[in-house]
Amino acid sequence: MPKRGDLDLPNFAEVEPGIYRGAAPTAEGWKRLQALGVRTEIDLRIEKKGRKVAEAATRQYGIQRVHLPMGREAPTTRQVSTFLATLKDPARRPVFIHCQHGADRTGAMVGIYRETAYGWDFPRTYAEMRRYGFKPFLSELKESVRARAPKPTRPS
Repeated sequence: MPKRGDLDLPNFAEVEPGIYRGAAPTAEGWKRLQALGVRTEIDLRIEKKGRKVAEAATRQYGIQRVHLPMGREAPTTRQVSTFLATLKDPARRPVFIHCQHGADRTGAMVGIYRETAYGWDFPRTYAEMRRYGFKPFLSELKESVRARAPKPTRPS
């Protein structure tokens, strides 16, 4: 299993069995993803940089590609629903989620998954986002994650 400081799969981590996160893989990183049995790549990059490499690598290694281009803005409802549906589909697993650095867009979307699938509250989610390099000044992305967190219930 690759480690977080791995140069071929920077910022790599296992979210849960069958779901991995990280930065854009190097050429060697794609081989390591294939060795992990990754079936689906979710690419959150809006940038064209690296897209042709990713498209060629996914073809070469038989990995399905889901491109959900995101900027620094909040993800759309469609992006979130496609993302969550992809993660929930057992035929798509194992899944590798990434943006360029595996920190901001990846952190936000994994955070939304944590809140939706596990009921994590925002402080716990945000702590994990920061651990993987999420930048606090990206307020729109941060607030989109906070908005999807389960609301605390008040005792009756």
